[in-house]
Amino acid sequence: MRIHLRKVFFFLFTCFFILCIISPLEAANTDALLDYVGRIVEYKADQLRDPFGTQDIEKEVAKEEVLPEEEYSDEPLPELEVQGVVWGNIPQAIINGQVVGLGDTVSGVRVQDIDKNCVTVIYGNKQHRLSPSGSAKEREDAEDKDLDFLTDYYR
Repeated sequence: MRIHLRKVFFFLFTCFFILCIISPLEAANTDALLDYVGRIVEYKADQLRDPFGTQDIEKEVAKEEVLPEEEYSDEPLPELEVQGVVWGNIPQAIINGQVVGLGDTVSGVRVQDIDKNCVTVIYGNKQHRLSPSGSAKEREDAEDKDLDFLTDYYR
């Protein structure tokens, strides 16, 4: 039993000794570490632009030029026939036998959007949606008939 008590006493004394030596060193290292981290972590992005701000978007919208109304054309849409739509990474359409992409012009009409089911074009101040099913004049006649039906219905 004496040997057991000696081992316990020796163990406790060793633990106390190690704690007394390490504790001040650890506190000094902790303070130095906190000072070092405090110097590194500082937010200094006051002069940088805000990535979530809308300033750049507002500037881009302001840059877009709007034509005065007297420069718009009220001419009817030229005869356009959409023969097909190629849908992929770069959407393309076949209009009047010509392969066109976004922003291209065919017969004076600018292609604004190409969707799986239709091609959106701008001519003058009007936006038109063309589908591969028929020509532009056929669709305009069909739209006029639909509008006539609605005006008759609501009278």
